[in-house]
Amino acid sequence: MSALPQGPNPLTDGRFTTGDSLIDTAVQSVLARCAGVLPVERLSPGFVQRVSAREFVEQYRRHNRTVMPDPRTPRPAAPMDGPWQSEDLSCFGFEVGVITLDHVGASNPVLERGDTSVVRADDDAVNVGMVGLQLSRGDRAFPGTPPPGSRRAHERASAGPGDNVGLALDVLAACGDIPARVAVKRSHASAFLRTLHAASIDRSAPVSLVLIDDAPSQWARDHALAITSNRCETAALFPAKSTRADLPGEESPADRAAARALCAGIPSRSSDLLFQGGNIVVCADPSARSDGQHDAANSGRIALIGEAEIARNSDAFADPAACASAFQSELGVDRVVILPNASFHIDFDLLAATPGVVFVADELTASLTLVRESVSRFVAARLMDRRTESAVRSALGRMKFDEIVGVLWGWLSAHRTPSGAIGPAVPAALGDVRNAPSRGLDEGSASLQGLADTHRLLAAIDRLAARAEQVWIESLAEPHRAYLRALAMLERARDEMRTSLSAEGWKVIAVPSAPDADRGVNALNAVSIGGRLLLPSVRGVGTAVVESARSAMVRALASHAKGQASAGPSMRDPIWIGSDESQFRQGSVRCSLLVIGER
Repeated sequence: MSALPQGPNPLTDGRFTTGDSLIDTAVQSVLARCAGVLPVERLSPGFVQRVSAREFVEQYRRHNRTVMPDPRTPRPAAPMDGPWQSEDLSCFGFEVGVITLDHVGASNPVLERGDTSVVRADDDAVNVGMVGLQLSRGDRAFPGTPPPGSRRAHERASAGPGDNVGLALDVLAACGDIPARVAVKRSHASAFLRTLHAASIDRSAPVSLVLIDDAPSQWARDHALAITSNRCETAALFPAKSTRADLPGEESPADRAAARALCAGIPSRSSDLLFQGGNIVVCADPSARSDGQHDAANSGRIALIGEAEIARNSDAFADPAACASAFQSELGVDRVVILPNASFHIDFDLLAATPGVVFVADELTASLTLVRESVSRFVAARLMDRRTESAVRSALGRMKFDEIVGVLWGWLSAHRTPSGAIGPAVPAALGDVRNAPSRGLDEGSASLQGLADTHRLLAAIDRLAARAEQVWIESLAEPHRAYLRALAMLERARDEMRTSLSAEGWKVIAVPSAPDADRGVNALNAVSIGGRLLLPSVRGVGTAVVESARSAMVRALASHAKGQASAGPSMRDPIWIGSDESQFRQGSVRCSLLVIGER
């Protein structure tokens, strides 16, 4: 079990330092937040460092990576609200119903604690009985950028419609033969029914809206796990508390209500453990037969668990190994492997879609791809001259990261506003529909896309800067130097993840993907369901990343499939699920789906 603390804890004896005073200050902030909630002496120093690095990166970007939007960018829109009407259920080509907890009772049938159970594996691609979704609103209105003067103004932009409604519609269309439940705030139900009707989705299986009193987050995966009892019945396992965010975590009554509503009528029980489902991936043990071939049928099951779940339960377990053993028993697996949290959840960094193979994010290739695509669009929009283009492409070809960054930052400086923000010409060029007609964007959504892509480009440049020569990084002033070191810390965690997975027997395949909080392009937060693979898709410059990721996975699986009994769902023809807006909330497809097995 890797990523567990060993020996005396320097967090509590004054010896802990990251080497950067600014990141050390962030560490003290994290520890202060945990004080009185979690026993600091039981936390892993490496984990606290990684949490602090992520928080430092977010704070730095909030103040130093601002972008002025294109004036055409839509303003925010409030969610449509109002009581749902029974007549809203008419005019669908498939069965649509409404469930309230009054129909099924306030609680689920209880699964006895003595019943052993196993959690559904990610590489179980066929055995699916229902998909569950949570909606944070019901309509497809463009939220746009925050109003001028707000705390998050110019910090980020959404590139897709209506929170996760667009993703939900894509999932309902892709899984047309699988019954679905959608948890939604009661007053948002009519808006969603109108949105669903306008989408003209082709389905044969029913959709049930489950009405709750408050709007939940969209992260259905985090608040319930699908399990099968020893009586072979479908069941659900809830965490001891439904929480959002990292340590120490914020309790979310709306998400708790949504999870229980989605699982209404299904046997269930609450765990004594705290967990968030996006940080748990269950799959076949990658053990090999004597002839060297993978044997999925006899390989057992492993739970990959992000180290945050050990920290989340540190109040109950003095020994991290005892906590890991508790998870092993609770999840019904043969082994547990603890992985470092380079991202908020491990399912943002890896995909276990077929036995014996795990895909892990290659943020370097993704960053290079984002830069190349952006440069092409700048040239097409006549914003970048050919000389600058040639200098960037030459540095890219030679993998000279300091040169890439130097040329691009020099060029971007010419487009800054007096306040230091990147001026609107840059997002306008990236979102110009005349230069990218294949994206099918109108003028308003294109300006949103351009703003989103500008933030993605800036993050990609910074990730490359973190790989530059050390002497170049040391030449920078604070806080810029600390920022690049924080990015490097997180990438080292991803390297540790690859090493650990390889040591456990997986064939580890690097796939272009940039799981960078709300600024990246994630290609791995996918779901195997009903014999098909739902892959996250984005628009704009990120399209090249997800398409190259799919190609890399196809090549890897074609090689791995030789001599194997099964290679899992085909990736040659995946179903693309629009996830622009979700990715700006640090999640994507897997994060949004609760997949329940069938009897």
